[in-house]
Formats: sequence, structure tokens, C-alpha cells
Amino acid sequence: MNRLARSEIFGLPLESPMDLIERVRSVTAEDVSEMAGRLLSRPKALALVGPAAEVELP
Repeated sequence: MNRLARSEIFGLPLESPMDLIERVRSVTAEDVSEMAGRLLSRPKALALVGPAAEVELP
């Protein structure tokens, strides 16, 4: 039911479970490598919550 609601709310086409499985199976190692390169090449950020005096940063 969640899948149906999400498709309706976001105006997405309704896909059968078999369609979703086929889309997952169509992902190649090259696709994963390309996406990892794009995501991991971004500048890093760090956010901390708590007393700043107790934090040791390199």
C-alpha cells in the first residue's frame, strides 16, 4: 500500500514489483562506480552538537 500511496502523492507511474526488480537488475557495475565517484568527490562537511570545548579535531 505504501508503494501505491507514494506513486499517487508524487505523481509517479505505478510500477509492478516485477518492473522494479528489472530496473534494479539493469544497474551495472559501471553505473554504481559512476554514482559513487559523483557522490564521494563532493566536499565533506561535519556538524557536531554538544559542548565545543570537549571536541578535539585533527
